[in-house]
Amino acid sequence: MAFDPYSLAVSGAAGGVGGYLANENNQDRMRAYLKQLGLADDQIEQMANSRIGEVNSTYSPLTEGYAGNFQDLIGKLQNADFSQYDVQAPQGFEYDQVAETQKYFNPMIQDILDRATGQLESSAANKGDLFSGATGKAIVRSTSDLRAQDYNNASGIAERVGQNKYQQYQDNFNNLMTANTNNRSNMMQGLSSQQGAVNMQGGQFNTQQDLLNQIRQGLDASKVQNIGNRATTNANLAGSPNGFSAFLQGISGGLGA
Repeated sequence: MAFDPYSLAVSGAAGGVGGYLANENNQDRMRAYLKQLGLADDQIEQMANSRIGEVNSTYSPLTEGYAGNFQDLIGKLQNADFSQYDVQAPQGFEYDQVAETQKYFNPMIQDILDRATGQLESSAANKGDLFSGATGKAIVRSTSDLRAQDYNNASGIAERVGQNKYQQYQDNFNNLMTANTNNRSNMMQGLSSQQGAVNMQGGQFNTQQDLLNQIRQGLDASKVQNIGNRATTNANLAGSPNGFSAFLQGISGGLGA
């Protein structure tokens, strides 16, 4: 085949132009890709912020004041003084029934004795045996019976009073025990209810933070990926030949063809 300088020149020129244009197109594509990466960053940021707003809108009303409520509960638990409801055993019940009996003797007993004695003496005088032994015995017996009866009455009253006082003593102690038990129970129930509410709020808070962390992690991962893509593209762009080099490479290719 005969050597054709004109055809060779045309092929070289065409190859050079093609190489130049192909290189320009490749660089344009990489620059456009870099631009799209920048736009993608903005879009990812907007999507993440929108999602964060949705999560906060849903959970913030449920978790409002959680930190303060948690600290308040911790303070109450640390300062809870259950010893204030301890009850000391009371001292032994003391009641002097003998002394109490004295209070209930009939204050008119002496007048009654005097009247009874006077009646016996009057009767004995009428019979003419005032100074007989029978009269003295009757007086003694009558006086003793009246005093014994008065003592029994007073002692019975004192005994009933003592029983009432002992019952009051027991009732007061039992009421104190019951009141302290109820107060302790109310305090514990109040703390338990507050702890339950704080635990529920804490669950919502943890869910909120988990969702926010997932969004932020996804945002960071997307940004890191785009940073890597941008670095690779910039490296490829920096390593691509300039226009003249691409033209020469095209000529070489054209001549070889």
